[in-house]
Amino acid sequence: MTFYEKEKILGIDGNKHDSILYKFLEEERKSSGGFTPEFFEFGFGNLDDDKERRNLLNIKVGEISIRGKIDRIDLNKESSVFKIIDYKLGGKKPSINDLLNGLSLQLPIYMYAAKELIKVQLEKDFNPVGAEIFSLKFNRREFGKMLIKITNQRKKISQDKLMDSWIENNERMINISLDAVKNYVNSMVQGKFNLSTLSDREKGICRYCSFKSICRIQEVD
Repeated sequence: MTFYEKEKILGIDGNKHDSILYKFLEEERKSSGGFTPEFFEFGFGNLDDDKERRNLLNIKVGEISIRGKIDRIDLNKESSVFKIIDYKLGGKKPSINDLLNGLSLQLPIYMYAAKELIKVQLEKDFNPVGAEIFSLKFNRREFGKMLIKITNQRKKISQDKLMDSWIENNERMINISLDAVKNYVNSMVQGKFNLSTLSDREKGICRYCSFKSICRIQEVD
């Protein structure tokens, strides 16, 4: 870690108020909402590089084994709901279209895994009420939690109905992602590697692909 990176975490020129740690604690203090952090860096599947934190539960999507590590799971035990939090230094919040089209899978799959893991750990069912990205970017405008969702809720409804709506939408988001995983793996097994049909593939997908130099996509454009 560079000196400047340490400064950003602890405070530029010794000013603790101008630090990632201070901003993090400030954000946490104002946003509990009845939730308590319960699990941290909670691994599932075969994580050979981190055997101490690996959970023995094998999470599957159909017959497909998956693995990963959830940064944080917060619980509201009174309402039997949970939310997951993913810390990020870069990147951006996935769009509604990316979630609906199965292009952003990480957080929905993590919600699915968290639900199974909580059931094993606490012997009780908890429902997914949210998935948040906690941006740790060192600026005031982008720092903090961003809720991911597949709908823009504008109509005013009661708190109970609002929570039911969040759970319903998160379950839908999970199911969309599970179907996408199955479709992707089935296509791989069958040797189907079709060219992307996305209109903005160069910006959204191809830009980050390790195989773009040998792909035929350029011949189609």
